[in-house]
Order: sequence, then C-alpha cells, then structure tokens
Amino acid sequence: VMDNPLVMHQLRCNGVLEDIRICRKGFPNRILYGDFRQRYRILNPAAIPEGQFIDSRKGAEKLLSSLDIDHNQYKFGHTK
Repeated sequence: VMDNPLVMHQLRCNGVLEDIRICRKGFPNRILYGDFRQRYRILNPAAIPEGQFIDSRKGAEKLLSSLDIDHNQYKFGHTK
C-alpha cells in the first residue's frame, strides 16, 4: 500500500517534480558548456577556431549565435 502524500513529498524533495516541470517547458537537457562546445562545434567549426582558447560558456554562446537558431529556443544557466 502506498501512502500518496508521502510519495508526493519524496518526489518534491528529490526534485523529480521540478525536473518534470522543466521538461514540459521544453528545456529537457542541461549540459555543461565544455561538453556542449565539444559535442556541437562540428555544426560550425569556424565559430570557434581550433586551438583558440575561449571560455566554455562564451564558446557555447558564440557557437549558437553563429547558427540560425531563434534565441528564444534556448537559455544559458550559470554552469549548464
């Protein structure tokens, strides 16, 4: 037998409900800036020249701004 209020409390405390809310709003993926840059640099290698040192977040911003993507389709966080 499940105690529904207890289960809801556990889901809320563990952040599961917040994760579901974020996914429903269309922000299902959170990826570290360095990982993002490494994975998606192939979309426009000229945006971040090989060997050029650039902050991971700035690199992700530069890459996304070089692509024809509506800036309302993504958001930048502090680390992801």
